[in-house]
Amino acid sequence: MKTYDVVVVGGGIVGLATAWRLLARDASLSVVLLEKEGEAGAHQTGHNSGVIHSGLYYKPGSEKARTCVEGGRLLLAFCRAHEVPYEICGKLVVAANEEELPRLVGGGAEAGPNAVTALAREGYRKTSFNLFDALEEAAYPGVWKLLAKYGGMAAGELYRSFWKPAFVKALQKLMPEIRSEDLVAGGAGVRAQALRRDGTLEDDFVLVPHGRIVHVLNAPSPAATASLAIGGRIAEAVAAMRG
Repeated sequence: MKTYDVVVVGGGIVGLATAWRLLARDASLSVVLLEKEGEAGAHQTGHNSGVIHSGLYYKPGSEKARTCVEGGRLLLAFCRAHEVPYEICGKLVVAANEEELPRLVGGGAEAGPNAVTALAREGYRKTSFNLFDALEEAAYPGVWKLLAKYGGMAAGELYRSFWKPAFVKALQKLMPEIRSEDLVAGGAGVRAQALRRDGTLEDDFVLVPHGRIVHVLNAPSPAATASLAIGGRIAEAVAAMRG
């Protein structure tokens, strides 16, 4: 049976970036990447927003903030080296009311697409449903504790997702002139966000070495932007394990 120095499980952008960084660090390694689908990037990688994030939203000093900035720089360098087209279009951050101005002026911002609870790990439509996934979600106490705190907000997001006039009304706080006919349906992704049993979200990227394995326990957005940086962190951990 053939053996390898390193096995990478998962052919999404983080798995691919990890394999690339491993070989960039040590070309003598034998690396194999395992993917259950017939092609790479078939799930969230192929359903992401296509945005190279600036790192504006994340807690200063956090691993997410550091890897986002570093990963964005590495990603742009990769695109240039391999002639992958990209556009630096900038970012406009708007305060919707006077109460939001202190956060905006202070360097913070809150924004994003509408987000609703997914009832399927690999469902990319509004109506996607997997009975096993939904039952597993319903049995997890952290879900109910999260809903107890943010149930109203979750209901609002769900309402705006299915009722376009409500979504337009929310957008008009930022762009008063926008109309329903200006909007077209976009794609959807699944954010694999770690949720603790106490109902709080794990806000940072989490990589946990254990024995001879590096577990990627939490890598939601901006993981695509940060993928080469995350891959570099994993490559460093693997190198330390191998001595």
